[in-house]
Amino acid sequence: MIPRPSRRTAVVAAVAVLPLALACTADRLAADRAADRLAGRAGCYLHTSDRPQVVLGGFPFLPQGLSGHLDDVRISARNVRRGELTVSSLDARLRGVRQASGGKAAVERVTADAVVSFSSLNSMLAGKGGDGDAPRVQGLGYDNGMLAVETRVARAGMELPVTVLAEPSLSGRSLDFRPRYVKVLGRLVPAEQLMKRLPKQPDLGRELPELPAGLRYSSAEVTGDGVRIGMTADDVSLTAGGKGKEGRAC
Repeated sequence: MIPRPSRRTAVVAAVAVLPLALACTADRLAADRAADRLAGRAGCYLHTSDRPQVVLGGFPFLPQGLSGHLDDVRISARNVRRGELTVSSLDARLRGVRQASGGKAAVERVTADAVVSFSSLNSMLAGKGGDGDAPRVQGLGYDNGMLAVETRVARAGMELPVTVLAEPSLSGRSLDFRPRYVKVLGRLVPAEQLMKRLPKQPDLGRELPELPAGLRYSSAEVTGDGVRIGMTADDVSLTAGGKGKEGRAC
């Protein structure tokens, strides 16, 4: 039979653990306050009225804060506007953030995913084409990992509803969609069988906005929520200053 610990032993154990528990609580409170300050600045930089969420990784936090080196910073934001592009959701991760000279922050690695909703992409592409015989984009959606482009094609004096299934193609800042299949009159056929018969192709490409801080576009894929665009950068320098909406300093 295992002997039960005495009341005195239990009290001693509780007293020994209490300082550790208080230290952990204080550490998390400090991390939460720092994350809240960073969230305010991130919202200013990103020009979004929805306050971003910031999570600081790594434990304990206090040594990181005192040394000016953050192991892992995660930022999630919604409704981010950059030029003509409206991003419905942005998730970024900054690893190895440290203070640098000149009021800057050096970051070892940045990765980010931005989701552009179909409605936002459609507002940019709607009406594109229509030059001569080129079909106009009338609606966008998702179909089995590809972008479903709704349009109409004039054939034999009639306008036929057509759905073009296209895969994303990314080159530098140029985002395009390559037609792979076409749905017409209930049939699914390879795109080249129909597209080559058109005098002009629908314009499905656009130039993405320039990225700050040495970020570069790295990937594009179609999901059920929209088009997810990946971005990445290594060994970048972020300026501590900056301006948000209406020219106010962040």
